[in-house]
Amino acid sequence: RYEQSSPQEEARRRENERIRELMDRAGAFYAAMLWKADEAQEARDYLMGRGFPEDLLKAFRVGWAPRGGTALSGRAIQEGFSREQLEQAGLARLRGGSAQDFFQGRITFPITDARGRVQGFGARTLDPNERAKYVNSPESDRFRKRELLFGLDLARQAAAKAGFTVVSEGYTDVMGLHLAGVEGAVACMGTALTTAQLRLLARVAPEVRLCFDADRAGEEAARRTIEAAR
Repeated sequence: RYEQSSPQEEARRRENERIRELMDRAGAFYAAMLWKADEAQEARDYLMGRGFPEDLLKAFRVGWAPRGGTALSGRAIQEGFSREQLEQAGLARLRGGSAQDFFQGRITFPITDARGRVQGFGARTLDPNERAKYVNSPESDRFRKRELLFGLDLARQAAAKAGFTVVSEGYTDVMGLHLAGVEGAVACMGTALTTAQLRLLARVAPEVRLCFDADRAGEEAARRTIEAAR
């Protein structure tokens, strides 16, 4: 039976669509900056030095978050998005009425859902003095890292055809596997697969193969993943 949604539900739906559009535009902005910005030269050198060709980096929409504090926020506000929407999306912090970019001077990796819609970002610094090598979008109702898998949108078809998904730990691990021809690879972006992530993988292929680091942390992650799978 058809039921008309309430004005509140309709407003919430429109706001969610607007945030989704903002996230996709942010991903496109960062991806463009990696190739256009002079300040991203160090990032380009680093990524190329790791052996990642341009077409692979563009397929994964790897980007660069400019320094300065307002590059993304300023562009988004010009395009009609509000400061509050930037904060809700985890793209900015509000300070004294102004929006300051959450990611600055970092290589960005968009974390998408299975359909390729950007839900958040992981970001790597190249500054050895930075305390956190990687930072992620803030956890929220819109972004739950434990319920997402990096690269799933690109891996689905190959994993379904092969009958298995390969799970690694990090963003560049996945890219390295794709480069080596293992195109059904994803990353859990943490220490072990969660039950929510395992449910996602079960919809793609019947088997999961782990490709974690061969150290104590990797072994512990594998053990916890097997327990979650049971």
